[in-house]
Amino acid sequence: MPQKQHYIPQFYQRQWVDEEGRLCEYTRRGNAVRARMCFPAGTGYQPGLYTIPEVAEPIANHTENVFLSRVDTGAAQALRGMIGPDQPYVWTSPIKSEWIRFVMSLMHRTPERVDYLKAEIANEYPRLLQEFRDRYPTMRGPKDPETFEEYQAKMAPNPVGRASAVLLQMMINSQRVGELLSAMQWHVIGIDNSPEPFLTSDRPIIMTNGLIGPTDHLALPISPTHLFLAVNDNRVLRDLQSRDPVEVLRHINDRLVSQARKYVYGRDASQLAFVEDRLGSQIPSTPLETARR
Repeated sequence: MPQKQHYIPQFYQRQWVDEEGRLCEYTRRGNAVRARMCFPAGTGYQPGLYTIPEVAEPIANHTENVFLSRVDTGAAQALRGMIGPDQPYVWTSPIKSEWIRFVMSLMHRTPERVDYLKAEIANEYPRLLQEFRDRYPTMRGPKDPETFEEYQAKMAPNPVGRASAVLLQMMINSQRVGELLSAMQWHVIGIDNSPEPFLTSDRPIIMTNGLIGPTDHLALPISPTHLFLAVNDNRVLRDLQSRDPVEVLRHINDRLVSQARKYVYGRDASQLAFVEDRLGSQIPSTPLETARR
């Protein structure tokens, strides 16, 4: 049976759970949006999402069991610090790197993005294979088979699947984007005593079309009362702080729900009407997805 592989990590979902350990999942069923209380283990996943078919363990599920497990473990430590009692939170370089990797993973680990990367590899593979075939006589080592066909027969199974898994990990580990995020000013904004909490969704990142300009920014709800914000110019932060907190919260929730593909999450079903009016109304949601269309 395929593994349940979460693209919305359980540790992240747990920030919205109630006393019984459940959160409210909003999703469209038929023509209506329904709300149900569930445990994080039962939502935000797709069986076998990162599994490489036709490949034996531990390689088949290395992306889930090793790579993403490390990403989520490091990010969970950072998240505990961000919303913990000792504030302001002091970022060390290793923890900052863990959080960057997690943010990057949220951009790339979704089912649609994984399918896109797989399709890109599948489209390029025949060309690359032919180039290798043409060059094989000059590249062949002393212990390699005499013909390319013999070499190919000894290759590990499902090279496209393996390459797709490697590409996903490379995208999450992107040094260039990581350096851009690291250079930004990081803040955690708390909104207490609000009549309604932050929601989150299967597209929880709100970002500008780029991260280089002075007003460019990235935001991510990290609990019902906390928002992670990365900016290049703190005037963006001051502008946000000058606004009515309820207005800010509703604007964030509007974006999160509108850009969701399938799931929105909250603490309870009290925001059903809000979610029903907006769920999935503004897809695509990020510059990554916009670039594909």
